[in-house]
Amino acid sequence: MANNFQRGDLCPVYFQATGAAASQRINITGWNGDLEAARYLVTHTGTEGCAARIAGTEDGRGTVNGDYDMDLPPYASVPYIRQGISGIILCYVSSTKAIQIPIIIAKVHYESQVGSQVKWSFDWEYNKLAGNHVYPAA
Repeated sequence: MANNFQRGDLCPVYFQATGAAASQRINITGWNGDLEAARYLVTHTGTEGCAARIAGTEDGRGTVNGDYDMDLPPYASVPYIRQGISGIILCYVSSTKAIQIPIIIAKVHYESQVGSQVKWSFDWEYNKLAGNHVYPAA
């Protein structure tokens, strides 16, 4: 169905650290991610001087943003958002469908400003050692 756009507040993020029993919903303000493939230039005489490329290694990275909640700090045993931790992130694109991405948490960032709440975010990078990458059914 065309034009079936989703509200961002209905699209949460869940994280399950490697070895954890279950995934935990994270209270977020937004998320983004870029999934890409390395590209190798294979131009030769048969391409008549035009660039030709083949796909290589799949990769990805993104950021999850949130407001700091003293009742559920990101570094607690659940959800265990700490730099260097691997796991599975579920980035929902609707209220029932998510993209499952195996990741490693590259960086955790905290921010405080006068007149605003404390914020936090984490940057993730693709990590096949943490699990499988799965797209939701169409």
